[in-house]
Amino acid sequence: MRKKVLAVLASWSRQFKDDRSAAGIAGLYRQVKPTGSEGNREVLAERERESEKRRKEKEGAKRKAKEKRLDEARSKKAASRAATSRKQFNFEQVCGLFFSWYLYVEF
Repeated sequence: MRKKVLAVLASWSRQFKDDRSAAGIAGLYRQVKPTGSEGNREVLAERERESEKRRKEKEGAKRKAKEKRLDEARSKKAASRAATSRKQFNFEQVCGLFFSWYLYVEF
């Protein structure tokens, strides 16, 4: 758990290091950073960059899959809409039939 918290604080420190309004957040990592050697910090930073890269790749793959599913659904919907389209209502034709029937019916 401590490694996760340190990783989050380190990423915030890098992200907000130039933002004056978030200086408090950026300074948290300096207060709790490990007292290991410089090599340890580099290894941790490299691991964090790699995990961030993997996470972004995974999110990109999920987004592409979702877009593909949406495109397929849209194409299915368009195909079904085209297959079940109705003939447009012709008011003049219907009124003409009604009035011709009305003239021939005896009440």
